[in-house]
Amino acid sequence: MAYKKLSALRCFFRKSSLTIIALVAVCQAKGQSIEFSKERLQIETERTEGLLSSFKNDSALQVIGPLRQLLTKSRLLDSPTGLHIRLLEAIALQQKGSGDSAIANLLPLLEQSRSMKQWEIYTRSCLTLALIYEKVNSPDQSRHYLQLTQDAVRQYQLDEIYPYFAVRMASWERIFGSPEKSIQYAREVLRTAPPQGLKLEEAIGHMLMSFLLPSEHPEKIGHCRKAIVLYNSLEDHTGSSAMYHQLSKGYYQSGLFDQALASNDSAISAGLRSVSAGHDKHEIINRFYSHRGEIFKALGLYDSAFFNLEKGKAMAIDLMRKNIDDKIAEVSSRYEGEKKQEEIERQRMQLTKRNQMLAAGVMTLVMLILLLYILYRNYRKLALQKKLIEEQSEQLKTLDAAKTRMFANISHELRTPLTLIAGPLNKVIKESSASEEHLKLLRMAISGCTDLSSLVNQILDLGKIDAGKMTICKEATHLSSFLRVHLANFEPLFSQKKIEYQFKIENPADLSVLIDRVKYLRILNNLISNALKFTPSGGKVLVSAGITDDRVRLEIRDSGPGVHPDDLPYLFDRYFQITRIDRAPATGTGLGLAICQEYTRVLGGEIAVSSTLGKGTTFIVNFPLELPQSDEIRTADSFPTEAPASSNIPDMKRTRPEDKPAILLVEDNLGLQVFIDQILHDHYHVSIVQNGKEALEELNSRKFDLIVSDLMMPVMDGYELLDRVKSDDRTRGIPFIMLSARAEMQDKLRALRTGVDDYLTKPFEEEELKARVENLLANLAVRKAAAFQISTENRQLSDISSADQIWLKKFEDFIHQHYKFDKLSIPDIADEFAVSESTLLRQLKRLTGLSPVQYIQEVRLGQARIILDENPYIPVSRLASEVGYKDLRTFSRSFKKRFGKAPSEYFVAEHT
Repeated sequence: MAYKKLSALRCFFRKSSLTIIALVAVCQAKGQSIEFSKERLQIETERTEGLLSSFKNDSALQVIGPLRQLLTKSRLLDSPTGLHIRLLEAIALQQKGSGDSAIANLLPLLEQSRSMKQWEIYTRSCLTLALIYEKVNSPDQSRHYLQLTQDAVRQYQLDEIYPYFAVRMASWERIFGSPEKSIQYAREVLRTAPPQGLKLEEAIGHMLMSFLLPSEHPEKIGHCRKAIVLYNSLEDHTGSSAMYHQLSKGYYQSGLFDQALASNDSAISAGLRSVSAGHDKHEIINRFYSHRGEIFKALGLYDSAFFNLEKGKAMAIDLMRKNIDDKIAEVSSRYEGEKKQEEIERQRMQLTKRNQMLAAGVMTLVMLILLLYILYRNYRKLALQKKLIEEQSEQLKTLDAAKTRMFANISHELRTPLTLIAGPLNKVIKESSASEEHLKLLRMAISGCTDLSSLVNQILDLGKIDAGKMTICKEATHLSSFLRVHLANFEPLFSQKKIEYQFKIENPADLSVLIDRVKYLRILNNLISNALKFTPSGGKVLVSAGITDDRVRLEIRDSGPGVHPDDLPYLFDRYFQITRIDRAPATGTGLGLAICQEYTRVLGGEIAVSSTLGKGTTFIVNFPLELPQSDEIRTADSFPTEAPASSNIPDMKRTRPEDKPAILLVEDNLGLQVFIDQILHDHYHVSIVQNGKEALEELNSRKFDLIVSDLMMPVMDGYELLDRVKSDDRTRGIPFIMLSARAEMQDKLRALRTGVDDYLTKPFEEEELKARVENLLANLAVRKAAAFQISTENRQLSDISSADQIWLKKFEDFIHQHYKFDKLSIPDIADEFAVSESTLLRQLKRLTGLSPVQYIQEVRLGQARIILDENPYIPVSRLASEVGYKDLRTFSRSFKKRFGKAPSEYFVAEHT
């Protein structure tokens, strides 16, 4: 019947034609041959629409077939367009009566459309399945798919699908459920279909109402007439004939036989037009003739009644015969296919049996050849890898040897200037009548020379070890006295760093052994210096020595941060430095522990390390025990004491007046601590800490006016300290000078971007450091004065309203955009912000403590400093022009006053 057709075919086909045309363009772009042109495809699509509307299902399938082949060839059968075509094919199969084939197509289509979120195809597939199961009298399965449709319509608000769903629900309730509910859904169809222009659904709604209303209901005839008008406008002869038949039955039941006969004539005429249009299985046309016979019988025309009743019966038998023939053809076709498949399978099995032995032999031969080929390839691959590894190993050895030779050559060259530095300094110390402060500085220089000389000797020893020319000079030594004398030199360093130090001898006090004193002392010196470097204030260092299992044993244990397990295997490699992101960057050359291991091996011993993160590190050195053959054991007083040069650093304790500006110096090198303190202590109160962690503790307990910090430090480096200081509201305003030996541009820019106020590289000039400190403190004083003035008005500097913050941000952006223009003036800025010059001055003083002129100068000089750091070769005249100065002398004078060094001196510094 017409009301069982899937809805919205016309609209759906129009959309499909457009997608198919787009598909043709895609296929042509891929260079695939297409049997259809774009125009032909559009024509075929419209033709398919008409065929399905007229129930010409076989013809529709013939049109859909080439379209499906086109999609398959283009690998687009599973695309949205492909899903549309497959849905059309399923609808044609359903209307044809091939329910099983339609279901086989719809079930995978249902899953794919749901996974691809193609909800229109998904709901239409559900409705088609519901119709199929309704026709085969399976109410539960039909209701299941109707429920899926209802859930999707509600969840995804598919209002355009609701009229189609209401049609199917009305039909289901009419056949399996309640007539009252069927009438409700039919009314829903009539409410929702007209606003969307769905004439077919509206006609079906009137049809359902004509079926459901009782014969005496006054609206029954009206629904029939409305349905007829709609079906005629759609040229749907099947639906029109069904409604004429329903109207005829209504007149017949009312006793209006003439009107019933006229309506019956119209039903038969429309039915014949439907059959001639291709609907050869019009299921109810035979009923038209049977009903016509009943009308003639009621009119007393029995001959005509008999003729029409017999004709209706004959048509019903003919239709039944056609259905049976179709079923027989379908079963026969299926049987022939299965029989043919069985024959093919039987022949395949026979062929398999005949060739089984041959195939097994061939397979065995192929597997053997393949195995031999794989073995050969693996052998060749391993041989090539071995050769490559050997070549890389030789290259690494060559590079390592070249690096060691380079260091050795440089070290040889360093001995002469070191001699020329240390010799005159010692002579000046002995003969000079300089002040005690100057003598302290000279001793500090001597200490640095001694440290550098020790490093040079160690590098030269590495070259001797690699060349196999290292000599061993063992002497009878009283071990306990020897160690006590040497370790006593480290006690001032432990005291200055506030580290608890313990020394323990486990062997008998009178034991003497044969050792190479110089190498033994260098091992001890390196290991204790390493413990000093990484042990924070308040930590512990334990040194113990003794005899264990005929071995001379030395153990150094610290309570530092420890070493990560991933780094432990590489700790004794040359030039290795810990670079983990959770640790401060390592300082030094990476040679100290490598030297210790090389000396230990030369002496026939072993060195081992163990460490626990957060608890500390332990180094253990073992040497073979060798006892002296003579009784000539030197006393402790005669031992050479190769004391660490840093232990000769003078005491820095002095009284400082409390009214001086307070500077926090963060530096782990004791020599530099003394030197910087000597530079600054006359004008400032200098407090010294070893690393960033101790600096934060000091900042929490005291107030400071300025911070001078090294970059490379243990525990917490300068970068982390700078970030912590600038991110804390209490310390953000403290000027910060970064002092580092790392002069790479990326290090400078990283510090500047983090918010550092100034950056000095080592070595630095005393006057440059003084000038930068003085300028930063002068700017701080101006800000404090402004803050004091605001506080008298019950305001705090940090209490800046959101409006003020917006204004200040806008002002800063404007200055940074226009500072390059030398004609930038205060009146121009005042005009830009629509205020008077005096108001601008008060506003900026209130928020920054600086006048507009001072603020512009700070921005210009700061930008000049950044440009110089990136390009020290830039001409000074060009630099001045780029930051808005047209007078070169004014720029140079202002720059030197701000940074303690003229811009022209940067080029000289880069080449010295």
